[in-house]
Amino acid sequence: MKIKVKIKTLLFIFAVFALLVVWGVPTTTMGIARYLDSKGSDKASLFYEKYANNKFTNDIEGKYLYASSLVK
Repeated sequence: MKIKVKIKTLLFIFAVFALLVVWGVPTTTMGIARYLDSKGSDKASLFYEKYANNKFTNDIEGKYLYASSLVK
């Protein structure tokens, strides 16, 4: 059985995957960190650290949020 996949479909799948990695993962990580921080969990600093070390995020914002989570 031969499977045909158009180039446009492959490009669309690649674009969706790239968008998920570049935008989705950091946004989800920050959302989890803020949720845990609002609940008073110590694990929030771990998620802030992951957000700060992500290469697709703003370095200044990520490091500031990570540092402020450590001060609490």
